[in-house]
Amino acid sequence: MKVQSLFITLIVIYLSLDGLAQETKYSFENVIGTYSASSSWDGIVIEIEKSGNYSITNWSDLCVTNKETPNDCLNYDKEWGTFSIEKNFLKFSRDGFRSSKTEKRQQFDQLQIVSWSDRYYLIPPNRLLAFINSVNREITIESSRLKGLFFSRNGDEKKSVGGLPQLPVYWKNYLLKTPIEAKIIEIIEKNGKVFAKIDKGNSSGLKVGMQIGDDCAGISQNDFQIISINKTSSLVHIDYPRKIGNTLSTKFGDISKCVLDGVDVAKQKP
Repeated sequence: MKVQSLFITLIVIYLSLDGLAQETKYSFENVIGTYSASSSWDGIVIEIEKSGNYSITNWSDLCVTNKETPNDCLNYDKEWGTFSIEKNFLKFSRDGFRSSKTEKRQQFDQLQIVSWSDRYYLIPPNRLLAFINSVNREITIESSRLKGLFFSRNGDEKKSVGGLPQLPVYWKNYLLKTPIEAKIIEIIEKNGKVFAKIDKGNSSGLKVGMQIGDDCAGISQNDFQIISINKTSSLVHIDYPRKIGNTLSTKFGDISKCVLDGVDVAKQKP
């Protein structure tokens, strides 16, 4: 399974860098702003300026200041420099950094620019598929369960969206106009992991790397991923055992209705 996961990751990165000739072109004016991604306790803020300068700050719930810099958390790692836009990627060139470490790698070499109506996102190439799955699941990109996966521009959450996001040519095929539902036809347990074989494959529009789940699948961001596929069936890695005949959907479901074997899982595992 590790080999399969590595294969999926490599495909994601390669295809994110390819097939960009026909893509939407972005300017500095399009992308300027403050972008953020966070968990409950820490996060990253990216400042993109019209001048072509950028800064990236790693923050946590502990901020150390002094009299000279009351608005600057000196314990936060920070880097700054200039950026350029090439083939719909924001490319960074670091000029300096502040860190508790003597040497610190540049945080990002590049981030994919994705627009969705008037909303803008900066996405690491290896997380583009996570973004697509969240769109297919019809869940709010800015929801707390997705913070930390990619960067959304502050304030854009107030803007409405229509249609589908602007993605590299290849990845547009991963966006679903309508959800796909499938039935579990076999449960497979192997090496402590549980897999479900479903009755839909690539002829129905499913692809390796897509997520397909149910009400209880909303608990996890990493499970319910299709790991192998043929024309008429797919193999899905799941977290909790399901039953043959259960329905899975690329839209997932309502986590508040999650009940497995009589247990309200949504309350057991927030």
